[in-house]
Amino acid sequence: MLKAPASGRAGNSFVLAWCPAPCRHKHYPEKGSTTGSAYVELTAPLVAAANARPGILGLELQASYRYDTTDIVGRSWAGSRIVIPALEGPYPQADVIDVSVEGNQYTLGLRYQPVEQLALRASYGEGVLPPPILKLAPSTFPANLLFLIASRYTDPKRGGQTLTSLAEFTSLGSPDLLPEQSASFSAGMIFTPRSLPGLRLSVDYTKIDKVDEIGSINLQDLINLEDQAFASRITRGPLTPADQALGYTGGPIVALDGGTVNVASSSMEAFDLQLDYTWHTALGEFRASVMGTYQPHLQQQILRSEPVKERVGYNLGPLKKRGNVGLTWARDAWSLGWNMQYYDSYLVYAGEPIDPSLAVRNGSPVIPSQNYHDLYGRYRFGDNQRSRWAGLLNNVELRMSVKNVLDTSPPIVTDNYLGYFSVSPYGDPRLRSYAITLSKSFQ
Repeated sequence: MLKAPASGRAGNSFVLAWCPAPCRHKHYPEKGSTTGSAYVELTAPLVAAANARPGILGLELQASYRYDTTDIVGRSWAGSRIVIPALEGPYPQADVIDVSVEGNQYTLGLRYQPVEQLALRASYGEGVLPPPILKLAPSTFPANLLFLIASRYTDPKRGGQTLTSLAEFTSLGSPDLLPEQSASFSAGMIFTPRSLPGLRLSVDYTKIDKVDEIGSINLQDLINLEDQAFASRITRGPLTPADQALGYTGGPIVALDGGTVNVASSSMEAFDLQLDYTWHTALGEFRASVMGTYQPHLQQQILRSEPVKERVGYNLGPLKKRGNVGLTWARDAWSLGWNMQYYDSYLVYAGEPIDPSLAVRNGSPVIPSQNYHDLYGRYRFGDNQRSRWAGLLNNVELRMSVKNVLDTSPPIVTDNYLGYFSVSPYGDPRLRSYAITLSKSFQ
C-alpha cells in the first residue's frame, strides 16, 4: 500500500515523504545565503573616429570594480538530507553552518584598433568566489553502493589492498571550505578583411590561476596523502598484531570523506579560434563556421608540498583539443544545416600516478578521438493571405533534427570514477536520434 505524498516544514527546513507505508520521511535541513554587491564600471574611448590617426584608429580603456559580501547560514548533518520516522520528528542534533566571505574583484581591459580590418584586445582581472551553498554540506553515500568505492581504490598502508572494510563514505560538500581566489589574463584579435566581406576570424588566449580552488580530488590521491593533509578525512580500525606482522602500518579504512576540498593551486591555459564566413548567392545565404579549442595545460597542485600534476588529456580531465564545423543554408522561410563535433583522444587513467591495470582492462591506454555529425532543418510559416489557415499558421515554426546521423557508437571505457565500464561522456549511448518540434510565437 502506498501513502499519498506528504510534505511539511520543521522550522525553515523541508520534509518530504512518498513511500510504502509506514513512510520514511526525508528531511532537508534549512540553508540560506544573503549577498550584497556594489559595482562600478568605466569605459574611456581614448581614441575614436574624431581624433583617429594612422596606426591608431581606435583605443579604448575599460575598468570595473565589484565588492561582494556573502553570508551563508544553515544546518547540516552528515548528509544533505536525513531520514526521520515522522513529520513531527524526532530530529537529530544538527551542526550549524555559518560562513561569511568578503571579496574585491576588479578587471582592466584595453582594446586597440591599428587598422580598420584588425582589432586587438587584452584584459586582466582578479576575483574571489565564496563556496556554493550546496558545497558546504556533506552527503552520505548509500550503504548498498559502497562496494563501488571499496573495490576501486587501494590502501598503501596495507600493501595495496582494496578497501574491503569500508562502512561509510561521505561525498559532495564540506563545511570547512575556504573561498576561491583567481587571477585571469586574456588577449586576442579580431580580423575582418576588407577584400573578403562576410569573413570574421577571432583568436583568443586565456590563462587562469587559482588559489584554494574549490573542487574535488581523486580519491586515490586523498588516501595516498593521508599523513600529509587528509588524516581527518580517513577513519581506520585498529592495527592488530597480525597486521603488523604482515608489514601493514595502518588499520583498515572504515570511513572515508571524499567531499569537496580546496586545491592548493591550479593553472589553466587555452587558445580559442572561431572563423565565420557568410556569403550570398542566387540560391540563398550560406554560412560556414569553424570553432576550436586547444588547451595545453590544466595543472593542479593538491598540496603546496606536493608536485604539480597535469590534468589535460586524462580521463575526468579536459581534452587537449576539441571543436566543431558547421554549414547552414537559408532562403526565405527555409533553412538547413550540418554540424560536426570533434573530441580529441585521451588517456584512460584519471591522472598520475597511472594504474597499468586500467590499460589492460580497456585493451588500450588511449580512448580514441570521436566525431559526430548532426543535421537540422527549419521552416517558418508566414502570413499567407491566400490560405484558409493563414491566421493559425502565422509565426508557426517547424524544426526537424537528426543527431549522430552516421549512428556512430561512442567508445566504451572499462573504468570510470566508480570502477565500472561506461561509455565516453562525449558521445550518446542512444546513438542516432530524431526530433520534431512545432512552435508558435504570438506577437
